[in-house]
Amino acid sequence: MDDRISVKKRAGLTRAEAVAVARKRIKDGTTYLISRHGGWFRPGAQGYARHLSEAGLFSADEARGYIDVDGLSVIPAGAILTWIDWEIADLEKRLASAKELRTRIAGSEGQQAQGGDIARDLAEEAVGLLKQATDTSLSPGTAWELFAFAVQAKARASGLLPKREDGNG
Repeated sequence: MDDRISVKKRAGLTRAEAVAVARKRIKDGTTYLISRHGGWFRPGAQGYARHLSEAGLFSADEARGYIDVDGLSVIPAGAILTWIDWEIADLEKRLASAKELRTRIAGSEGQQAQGGDIARDLAEEAVGLLKQATDTSLSPGTAWELFAFAVQAKARASGLLPKREDGNG
């Protein structure tokens, strides 16, 4: 998202001049989202949302009215569309991986004498863990790593995977 507009200190410019430069970059007729410290302004600037899906849309005039707030960026809504498409594709890959894991775990039920509901419960828990990991403000890579670690640890605890030799997990 290189289309972010924010007040940037530049050599030779006062803060007021930097704000004026940022305001000029905001184009009339364009819809914007407003971000600050990793969160998004809700509709009507009524608080912050952690998830992009809860963000409000703002006119150019509204965006200009907030641009002087420290740590704030305005992003053209059109620039967010590509990012959303990437996020959806990444989530679809994660979901496919979770379904594959679920299938593998469910398939191991027949091989486990006491397996019974353990594999099914673990698979359901894995899907829940994936949802939790993606509902956070973590980067997709970090969320995926935490999800994978948690699923492996739970599978080891359930006896579906061998214990690690180092005793961790």
